[in-house]
Amino acid sequence: MKRTVVRVFFVFWAFVLSACALHAQNAGCAFMQLPYLENFESTAIGAVPQCWLRAVPDTAGVCDLPSTVASSSHDGQRSLRIACSTAEADNGVALPAVDSSVAYVEISFWAVSMPDSAASPSTLAVGLMPDADTLSVAVVQEYLVLPADGQYRRYTVLLALPDSGAWRPTLGVVAGAGCFVDELAAYAGASCMSPQGLALD
Repeated sequence: MKRTVVRVFFVFWAFVLSACALHAQNAGCAFMQLPYLENFESTAIGAVPQCWLRAVPDTAGVCDLPSTVASSSHDGQRSLRIACSTAEADNGVALPAVDSSVAYVEISFWAVSMPDSAASPSTLAVGLMPDADTLSVAVVQEYLVLPADGQYRRYTVLLALPDSGAWRPTLGVVAGAGCFVDELAAYAGASCMSPQGLALD
């Protein structure tokens, strides 16, 4: 069945995730099963979840590898740390690939700027890259400026997938010292996002 999708109101920018070392844990990975939930609690410290990709952006060792840490979680004991951006490239991760039959993916997560980024809040770019075994150029669909007040906030981004091939959602730090991400979820989306912050009286 051919799908028809109308996409509007997206401005695309590109950033490079793979300037230096590339690391993958994607042997035998299938497409992401939606809904997809990741709280990093079962991920080993220093690793990323199975079937994710990550990159180290600089050769000087200024930035650490994106990885699971036993600190700064929103809930539970662990979170994903992405630090930092440099003049050479931006630091980030790619989630498992989404099947080409999906038109929209809604990504929801909690995030906070790193404690040492008070002078310059971190900016997290959320986008897509073609499915591959190594990180490549990501097409950014939204930039999120994370306030440097030490408070976790929930963010939701609707990603419009191109018509051909499988794509991986990406998260990358493009400004500031970095951030922590926790309780990430992905859902098959519609052309508009699910309502947020509603309450019944």
